[in-house]
Amino acid sequence: HLDSLGKRLYDQKVKRVVQAVMTGDSENPLGREDDEVQFILDLGLIAWSSQKGLYIANPIYDEIITRQLNSRYHDSTPAPSTFKWQKPDGSLDMDSLLREFQGFWREHSEIWEQKADYTEAFPHLLLVAFLHRLTNGDGHIEREVAAGSGRMDMLVEYGGEKFIIEIKMLRHKQAPESVREKGLRQIAQYRDRKAPAAPAWLVIFDRRPESKELPWEERLGWEEGNGIVIVRC
Repeated sequence: HLDSLGKRLYDQKVKRVVQAVMTGDSENPLGREDDEVQFILDLGLIAWSSQKGLYIANPIYDEIITRQLNSRYHDSTPAPSTFKWQKPDGSLDMDSLLREFQGFWREHSEIWEQKADYTEAFPHLLLVAFLHRLTNGDGHIEREVAAGSGRMDMLVEYGGEKFIIEIKMLRHKQAPESVREKGLRQIAQYRDRKAPAAPAWLVIFDRRPESKELPWEERLGWEEGNGIVIVRC
């Protein structure tokens, strides 16, 4: 059954909807009356509720789908010892880990994205794969996604500590400040619900075509304040 599920993910009818759910795409609304959506609802891959909207049907499917789609990125990421991501006492240094990811994104993203099947979800998949590769065996990542939400939320648990990460896309014709402010509100709400005392990072991927013409020094950024770190990629 799970092997069949993995193959289904590359069906074009399945791909469009699953990718929209994974990324929280709010630019292209989905409705339950859409033939493609109804097909995937019937398959049981996604579900709908008045509170969540369209979402991955259960945690097992969420894990299998994510692992299937990011396995090549996970397996191609260098060994954890290559990066600086732990404090001297062995605890997770999330600031260092995400700074390492910025460097990794700068070095690999443009080439790897050319070979990606799920191009819209590529940033999400690469960051999740990077986190899994470094925390594998000693950590746990809980994801929360739903179509129309405009983001992916993650609760990372490692060594008894909790960390909040939210991923947002900055797309063509969107105002950077608007995306930033909305992201800050959303991550604060998610943190209050999941782990009020946890530190938080808002990761914004700039997907605007014009941004690709800028030097990396301008595309990457790091901003601290009000208890939430904003990471630009």
